[in-house]
Amino acid sequence: MKLMTARRKAWHLHRARSESAKRKDPTRKRSNRGGWIYGSNGRQSVLLPSPIMATPAQFCIRENADAVVSFLNSLRRRLLRISPSALRALRRRVNPYGQSTGAPRWINRFIDFRPMTEVTPAAALVLAAEYDRARRLVTEDADRLGTLFLVALEQWRPEVVGVLRDNGFFHLLGIEAEPEFDSNADRIILPFISDTTDVQQEKVGLQLQKLIRIAQERGVETSDSMFDFAGPIGEAMENVVHAAYTDKVQFQYPHVGRWWMSSSIDFAKRQMQAAVYDQGATIAGTLKDWRFFPTFSSHFWRVFGVEFDERNPSYDSQVIAHAIEHSASMTGLSHRGKGLGMMKRFVDESGDGRLTILSRRGFYEFRPNEDPRIRQLPESVGGTLVEWIIRF
Repeated sequence: MKLMTARRKAWHLHRARSESAKRKDPTRKRSNRGGWIYGSNGRQSVLLPSPIMATPAQFCIRENADAVVSFLNSLRRRLLRISPSALRALRRRVNPYGQSTGAPRWINRFIDFRPMTEVTPAAALVLAAEYDRARRLVTEDADRLGTLFLVALEQWRPEVVGVLRDNGFFHLLGIEAEPEFDSNADRIILPFISDTTDVQQEKVGLQLQKLIRIAQERGVETSDSMFDFAGPIGEAMENVVHAAYTDKVQFQYPHVGRWWMSSSIDFAKRQMQAAVYDQGATIAGTLKDWRFFPTFSSHFWRVFGVEFDERNPSYDSQVIAHAIEHSASMTGLSHRGKGLGMMKRFVDESGDGRLTILSRRGFYEFRPNEDPRIRQLPESVGGTLVEWIIRF
């Protein structure tokens, strides 16, 4: 009798556990129904397995931050860490020489966007940034697995397709022929911009000038605050380039040294929005570069009774709040510190707006004439997201 190898034993054990799980929960069984995937090669017929993960219904970084951040963390691992077993399965099943003509191809378990009923421009920006990083880093094999494809796009909510198409998400993945949908006439979303260069002010200014011209063409009376919008955003991007991707920090995931910016205007709500995202060292991770960091550190000790540790995410929300308040009362701060007070001051002077910052596990929101709202997130947002909203 031939002895069973360790690999064969492991296979039988895995199969027995899988069959047991299916008997307990029949919904775990793969359907393998036919469907469509959309990618840079157009639309292709495939056999659809069950989804490996699904988006939250409300994809809003403010109203549903915990669920969105948790999804983004799972997505990040999924996009950047393709399992060797999945690659082996692909090579066995996808053979361009032996496959029958017109036969549906096999794909790995996919990310399901169909549950999403709402997506905001800021959340869409972080989503696009994760796919952009993966697109620049993943291997050809990972791409062929279907990781960067979109599945069953024809079944997505039209309003979700509209936001993601307008912000450039489909174009990023080389998808040009999306299903028809009705755009929201009350909201204009510009395609996101991204770069690694030091010169940000010009690009920011051009992007926001587009929104101002659109507003003027709609007969909206533009205020001075709309024209001043580029200043703090350009400052934030300068901080990204100078501080976010420092060699002093060990990153959990590889980065591509880029920033991403989104902008939109909502005529129904009479508000203008801009957001900046980076996958860098976060606010807490760069505070030691401050010229006045010793003052901040001693203040942190007096308030919380512990020494500031940039590696500890437990106080991330308090760190953001104290860094903003501290920088607003200081001058001569360098790098990120120079821009934090300016971000808050701009919103405060506008009289009617909002500043939202997510950095690692910290959440901070400021409105004029209100106390800031802060809280800890269950997981990291994967960098720093800053969103401004002003009303006109």
